[in-house]
Amino acid sequence: MTLRSRLEALNTRFNALIQNRLRNEDEDNNLSTEHNTIDRLRMFQSNIPNEVPATTRRRAARQSIIRISFIENSGEHLITTQRTTVKKLVVPFSMNERAFLQKIREAFLIIGEGGIEICRVDRRRRVIPAELSSVCPSVIKACPQFGRSAVYVRLKNTYSLAGTQHESSNEVNCQSSTTNTSSSAGTQRQSRNEVNCQSSTTDPICGIVENVGNAGTSSMDHQRRQLESFEQRRRQVFIYLLFSVLITFSYI
Repeated sequence: MTLRSRLEALNTRFNALIQNRLRNEDEDNNLSTEHNTIDRLRMFQSNIPNEVPATTRRRAARQSIIRISFIENSGEHLITTQRTTVKKLVVPFSMNERAFLQKIREAFLIIGEGGIEICRVDRRRRVIPAELSSVCPSVIKACPQFGRSAVYVRLKNTYSLAGTQHESSNEVNCQSSTTNTSSSAGTQRQSRNEVNCQSSTTDPICGIVENVGNAGTSSMDHQRRQLESFEQRRRQVFIYLLFSVLITFSYI
């Protein structure tokens, strides 16, 4: 039955009831034949069968659809969509935190009775813990941090243990690298001091004088340093000239 045919049937029934009531009133002469629209509507409403009073009607509970995914590796900081399964949970909007967490555990049986941490994923697919006052649908829907991101859950204890191990390993690596650097620096300084001591002697009159055997080596080093400085100055002059030509052409 279409909407139009249903409305026509209701209109016909309404007119029949009104005519029947008016006919009875004319016969009994108990009521006046003049009825306004409100009275007619009240008469029509009183003749509707199986009507539920307005005071006993209940509104349906508001439902919320929340997309939830479980992160198996709690120490993972970057996530991909290929390794996650997103489930849609239809829960009441006013569900409390305890019932909502139980619903999550029922959806992901691998969680068990472990602690749950709520996270979100940004545009770069980085996992970021969410700061929520309460883990319930109303708070999650009102949180602007999620946006279009699904709600990601992971085990809290495993993540904290992995983070502690990662930090401790980083500290050990930093300490070892610092020790190696300091030891290598001390060895280099000691070797340079030994070379300087071997390549020079102390004269009581003239002070420190280079050994005769190393005179040729020192002169060759001096010439090499002069050539290197000359090459460096020539590169600087060439770069300066090239930069000047480019500026001149840009102004032209």
